[in-house]
Amino acid sequence: MILQTGKSNNGTAAGLKRYRQITVNSTRSVQISNRGFTWSLRIEAGFTLVEILVAVSILAIAIITIFQVFIVNWDARLRSEDYTRAVIIAIEEMEKAIEQTRMGEMMETDGSLAEEKRQFDWRFTDSDVDVEDYPKLKEINMETEWKEGKRSGRYVLSTFFFNPILD
Repeated sequence: MILQTGKSNNGTAAGLKRYRQITVNSTRSVQISNRGFTWSLRIEAGFTLVEILVAVSILAIAIITIFQVFIVNWDARLRSEDYTRAVIIAIEEMEKAIEQTRMGEMMETDGSLAEEKRQFDWRFTDSDVDVEDYPKLKEINMETEWKEGKRSGRYVLSTFFFNPILD
């Protein structure tokens, strides 16, 4: 295909003073001629193999980084669930133990609670605190432990309890 552009003094194509010719070949090259000069340009479409490999490598690194962030986030969420549940169990069991102590009843010193894939074990300990002004002061500890697969944990809740009714 040949395109010709230019101007003539009389408006006809035969009397062109300035002449430009653009030739597009089937080999995807372009030749531009103007006033005796010819420029050849090759049209290259597509990507080289090196460009594709670099792009895929960058994409792979980005995807791996994003997956690592998701994995760390998922593990942190599971640990948070475990600790939250352990705190709730410790508080509930400590409230039961304090109420039983107030009533003068025998209390359970340990127990377990199975939930889905986790097993929570708790232990209650109390000890007298040696303070002259408060002879009936007790320190109460509620220890909760759990294990699920490779993850395990331990939470200890401590408080002091004063019951003037105790002997």
